[in-house]
Amino acid sequence: MKQPKLRFPEFTGDWKQHKFEDVVTIGSGKDYKHLESGNVPVYGTGGYMLSVNQALSESEDAVGIGRKGTIDKPYILRAPFWTVDTLFYCIPNEGFDLTFTNCLFQNVDWKKKDESTGVPSLSKVIINNVKTYVPSLEEQQKIAFLFTELDSLIQSAEKELEGYRELKQGMLQKMFPKKGEKVPEIRFPEFTGDWEQRKLGDIADVTKLAGFEFTKHVVYSDEGNIIALRGLNIKNGQLILDDVKYIDGSNFSKLSRSKLFIDDIMFTYVGTVGEVAIIKENDRFYLAPNVSRIRVKSDDSPKFISHYMRTDNFKNKVIFPLIATSSQPALSMENIRKFTINIPTNREEQDRLAKYFDNLDNLITLQQRKYNKLLNVKKSMLEKMFPKNGSNIPEIRFKGFTDPWEQRKVFEIADRFDNLRVPVAANLRIPGNTPYYGANGIQDYVEGYTHDGEYILVAEDGASDLKNYPVNYVNGRIWVNNHAHVLQGKEKIANNKFLSYAMRLADIESVLVGGGRAKLNADIMMNLDIAIPSFNEQEQIGAYFSNLDNLITLQQRELDGYKELKKGLLQQMFC
Repeated sequence: MKQPKLRFPEFTGDWKQHKFEDVVTIGSGKDYKHLESGNVPVYGTGGYMLSVNQALSESEDAVGIGRKGTIDKPYILRAPFWTVDTLFYCIPNEGFDLTFTNCLFQNVDWKKKDESTGVPSLSKVIINNVKTYVPSLEEQQKIAFLFTELDSLIQSAEKELEGYRELKQGMLQKMFPKKGEKVPEIRFPEFTGDWEQRKLGDIADVTKLAGFEFTKHVVYSDEGNIIALRGLNIKNGQLILDDVKYIDGSNFSKLSRSKLFIDDIMFTYVGTVGEVAIIKENDRFYLAPNVSRIRVKSDDSPKFISHYMRTDNFKNKVIFPLIATSSQPALSMENIRKFTINIPTNREEQDRLAKYFDNLDNLITLQQRKYNKLLNVKKSMLEKMFPKNGSNIPEIRFKGFTDPWEQRKVFEIADRFDNLRVPVAANLRIPGNTPYYGANGIQDYVEGYTHDGEYILVAEDGASDLKNYPVNYVNGRIWVNNHAHVLQGKEKIANNKFLSYAMRLADIESVLVGGGRAKLNADIMMNLDIAIPSFNEQEQIGAYFSNLDNLITLQQRELDGYKELKKGLLQQMFC
C-alpha cells in the first residue's frame, strides 16, 4: 500500500518506501556505572532508571527500542540522555519527524523480527532492513500532532481509572472486617452476627497447571477462540485481553483440569503475585502456567470471595507474609490453601456485598465515560476555536467575528508578577484558607496572600507533565511560591481566561531547558508567540471554555464523590 486508508484531505500522492536505515541512525547503549550522578537521565527497556553526568546524545532526540528482552515497546527519548546496552537509540535523519518515526516503530511487529532462540533480541541489521512507507515531512508532522493528542487523552484516562481503583480499595476496607475482628465497620442493617474465619482450602479447590503438562499438550496460536489466561491477562480485578494467546490446536482431552468455568477465580502466584479476576463466561478460557484456579466448592459466593481477596488488608496481612522470594516472588498452592478468609455465615449477605460492589464498579465506569466525553469535547473545541499553525483564522468561530487573529509576544499582552512570590517551607506555613500554589497547582492552604486578583500561573520548574504543561487560571487571593510564573493580561488587550487557554496550547515543552528538572525561563516565556483575536472575541472564548471547565469540574466532583463513598464503605464493610 503506497497510500493509507485514512488520510488528511489536503494530502495526495503516494507515500515513498524506505528502509529504516534511511529513516534513522541507530546508536548503541553503553554501561553507565563508571559515570557520576548528574542531571542526564539513563534509560533502559523499562524506562527511566537514574541520572548521570554525561550523555550519549546531547541535543538530538531519539526513539528507544530494546536490543534484548523487551523489544516491542519503543518510546521517545528526549535529549540529553544515556541508554544502557540493552536499549538502542534511533535518531531520526533529516526529513523525518521524531513523533512520526516513533509511530513507524510502533507499527512494526518486532516480536516477529526476533531471530533468537532464548531472550528476545534485535540487531541493527534487522532494524535497518525493515521496510516502511513515509509521506512528506509536512504530512508526517500533522500525523504526529494527531497521535500526540491521542496519547495525551489516553494518559488522562489512565490516571482517572487509577483513581477509581483507589476509591474501590477504600470502600473494600470498610465493608470487610479488619484482621482480628469479627464484624466490618460498615454493614447492611438487616444482617447481624459474627463473620467466620475460614481457610481457603476448606471452601475451595485450589489448583494450577504444571508447566511440563502445558508445554506437552499446548500449542500457542495468535488466532482462535480459546484463550490461555496468563498472568499478564489479570489486572485490577479484570481480565485484560489486549495481548492473548490462543490454544485452539491443542489436545484439550489432556487439559481437562485447566478448563475454566463461570465463577472460577483466577489468582496470580508467580511474579506479580495477588492479581485476582473472576471468569464470567464458559467455553472460552483455559488455565496457563503461573496462574492458579480457585473453584469454590462450598455454598459461599465466588464473587464475594474475589472482592475480598482484592482488599489491601488481605494483600498486606494474608498474601504478602506468605510470599517466598528467590529470583522472583512466588506462592505455593499449599500456602494459597492456607489463606484465611473472613466471611459472613449468611449467603444472602455475601451476595448483597458482591452485588453492591459490582454496581458501584458499573456506576464509576459510567461516570468515567461521561467525564472522558467532556474532556474530549473540550480538546476538540480547543483545536477548532484556536487557529492551527500557519493560519490566522480558527475553524470554528462565534458569530459576528471575522477579523484575522494577530501573532503577539507574551510580553506585549501580559505583565509578569514573579517579584511578589514568596516560598515558604512546609514546616513554616501558618494554616489558613488561602490556596498555596506551586508548579503543579495547589499544594497547601495558608494564612495571608502574595497576590490578589485574576492571574495565570505557569509552571517554572518541577512540572509533573511536560506535554500537558501546568497552567492554572486563578481569581482571588492566592499565595505563590517560586516554582510558578505569575502572569496577568494587560487591560483591554488580553482577557485572562482566554490567555490561560492560549498558554495551554503554546508549545512550551520545546523551549524548556535543563535535564531531569526541566525549567521554563521567564525571558523565554515572555517571548513566546501567542495568536489572539479582538478583546471582545477573547472574552466570549474565555467564557465558553470557563463554563465547559465548570461542567467538567462538576462531573469530576460527582466522580470523586462516588470514589470517596466506595472508599469509605470498603473500609467499614470488609476486614
